[in-house]
Amino acid sequence: MIGDTMGFADALQVEHDNAFKGPSCTIGITIAAMDTGEAADLCEALDDLLIPASQIARALKAENYKIASEAVRRHRNRECKCRP
Repeated sequence: MIGDTMGFADALQVEHDNAFKGPSCTIGITIAAMDTGEAADLCEALDDLLIPASQIARALKAENYKIASEAVRRHRNRECKCRP
């Protein structure tokens, strides 16, 4: 081991715990604010990786939701506070 007494599993747990700190996920907030049908449509689009994050963000902006494509990407990659 080079210089640190923390094992890999411990370091990975710290990274996992820290990944979910910070502001709430704007995608999760948006889904919660939508009616059931729109939320289902958004979730379906998020699950379809053939739809680019930028396209989803633009469609949400057209509906007056302030979403950046980076937020879509983070949510899709489960790098947000929503957790899987």
